Amino acid sequence: MRAMDSGPDSWIDTPAFNWTPEVPLRVEPKFEGALPADAEISEPRFENPVLGAPAPSATRERVTHYVVVVPEARLTPLFLPRLLVGLGGGAALSLLFASRAVMDPYVFSAALMAGLFAPPLLLSGLGRVRFMPLLIWTIFAGLLLAGAGAYHHWRTLSSDSGHPGLSLIALTGLFLYIGQSLLESGAGDYPAHYRSAWRLAIRIFICAAVAGLAWAAAGAASGWMQAHHPTLPFSSFLIPIVTVSTALAAQLTGELLLNALQEGVVFVFAMALPFVLLLSMAVAGLSALGFWQPSLAVSAVLGAALIFCINASYRDGTSMRPYWRRRAEFAAGLVLLPLALMAAVALAARVAQHGWTDNRIFAAAWLLLMASYALAYGASALISLGGGGWMQRIEGSNLALGFAALMLLAVLASPVADPARLAVASQTYRLEQHRVTADAFDYTWLRDHGLRFGHEALTRMLASQAEPLVARGAFVALTAPPAALRPTPTEIGANIHVQSGQALPAGLLARDWSGVAGAPPCLINVSLTCDAFFADVDGDGRNEILLAYGSDARWWASVMKQGQDAQGNTRGGWYVEGTLAAPSCPGGLTALRSGQFALVQPASKWRDLLVGGVRVSVARSKNPTGCPLS
Repeated sequence: MRAMDSGPDSWIDTPAFNWTPEVPLRVEPKFEGALPADAEISEPRFENPVLGAPAPSATRERVTHYVVVVPEARLTPLFLPRLLVGLGGGAALSLLFASRAVMDPYVFSAALMAGLFAPPLLLSGLGRVRFMPLLIWTIFAGLLLAGAGAYHHWRTLSSDSGHPGLSLIALTGLFLYIGQSLLESGAGDYPAHYRSAWRLAIRIFICAAVAGLAWAAAGAASGWMQAHHPTLPFSSFLIPIVTVSTALAAQLTGELLLNALQEGVVFVFAMALPFVLLLSMAVAGLSALGFWQPSLAVSAVLGAALIFCINASYRDGTSMRPYWRRRAEFAAGLVLLPLALMAAVALAARVAQHGWTDNRIFAAAWLLLMASYALAYGASALISLGGGGWMQRIEGSNLALGFAALMLLAVLASPVADPARLAVASQTYRLEQHRVTADAFDYTWLRDHGLRFGHEALTRMLASQAEPLVARGAFVALTAPPAALRPTPTEIGANIHVQSGQALPAGLLARDWSGVAGAPPCLINVSLTCDAFFADVDGDGRNEILLAYGSDARWWASVMKQGQDAQGNTRGGWYVEGTLAAPSCPGGLTALRSGQFALVQPASKWRDLLVGGVRVSVARSKNPTGCPLS
């Protein structure tokens, strides 16, 4: 009795009992069978068993059956809609490829992009998003995809030698992932965004793996059917089989499975946080001390890994984290900024040396996002020292940076900031400003990676009265196919017309001339021809070979010599001693072919200057074209 008078025991106030369940428990009465007419339904009452409980009324019964209701993932009856979406998408793609020959290429490219990406949006959103917002988002995304597909065909028209458009697929995939994640979160709180992002990534991985396996199995089955039953059109069912398999995978990835996989993936990334942090600190320390300058790829990959690990450790912000994880999040938020600075230094060095390319523009876009994450996470870490939720400010930062990433991806995939166009403009500007010499400029890059913009730039170089070496490089790049295989010596010799009645040496034809500066295009591509002339150009008693190519409007020639070059380096036989760039005079190549040429001494009586070991010649200003005066 003394204990009861003194109130509840002190052990009730210990921290062990200061607990609130993450999912509130709902205690509701559960009625079994028929209730008496006079039964009383009342809330449960908990009485002290020592003091005793009041006796129940003799005339009324009390219902004391209770059940705890915990929210679970409902199995929605969406199998048939998902199956119809998979079948419809597969049938539409099969019909699209079957009618490709008679379709306008722009329409085909637009329909292909919409058909590849729009149906997965429906598959992922069914049962998780209200149908009307999902339909509006799918239609809007389909229109954007169609426009991106048509623009991609325009930018690669007549210059796309099997260009796969992987950059466009990557940009589109990231854009749709962020948009679908925001849609499926239902504009809820941060825990809803957190669950939506991680679970959508897991669903994409599972569906992609199932689609890949289905494609491999269907391809093997199609090969067997063609070998044993060639009349059956089994290949027409390849795409529907893959899309239906993807729909089944989307149906089987229920919330219970996704929840378990999400916990496992997040746990792995959270446990990896200290190891990635130590590696990042080591790289930053070595760079700061001057022992090692990490490459752009190393700094960018470490920054991305830290961002993933920080979010995996923080989770949805409602669960308690151990002390070491909170301190690791704090340190990682501060290390991000040095990694971003190192990546920026590495990128700036490459741009200063070689200019902008499409890959470097993509890297700059990622560095812009990485620097934003670094500033936001660093500020969140410092604010955490003043109290409040630990690293809680990253919740708003993640949402804001998600919208920023959407806009950045849309700009890169549009004509506004097409990386190929910007890269071609940067490279041609370097050539025009003489930041790179004409013989060292990479004309092949403009042809292979500049797409339409690169071909237009090469055409302008060839048509303009530019420096002869520039026009020569543009001519070689435009006439050689991007993916030409190395021709055989017999194929090369068949395209070289010898004008002096001698035989071409086997060593000249056997060497691989691809990538050799100044090599004539006929030694690289079998579709181009050259005229060969034997003459002792340098007066050493041995004939050199002049390989001339071009047209009467403008022609060039490469002087091929055997032995050692001017520096005494052995080139394994034949090498390019020099090049000739004739002025753009009409009939020049025809006169050369007809034998109307002779070897003469240089007409200039001006002596050269030897400046610091470098010979400098005087260029006369009279008759700068070199053509005969009328």
